[in-house]
Amino acid sequence: MADLEKAQAQLDEKQKELDAVQAMYDKAMREKQALIDDANTCRRKMGAASELISGLGDEKIRLLQPPSFPSSFPTLRQQS
Repeated sequence: MADLEKAQAQLDEKQKELDAVQAMYDKAMREKQALIDDANTCRRKMGAASELISGLGDEKIRLLQPPSFPSSFPTLRQQS
């Protein structure tokens, strides 16, 4: 009977150790998931920012070019 009690005490001790390690693992997995979520959010924001910068760069090029009017566009003449 003493051997059974000793084995049970040892099992209880190991179960406590396992519970502590499992809690550490669960915490680490939550932190990992939070980091993955943050990285994905950052990636989406960077993509949106890159699109915006690219669009603004294209707009700058368009604005710096002289206007081109079709030849059929009527011209205004000053009347004296």
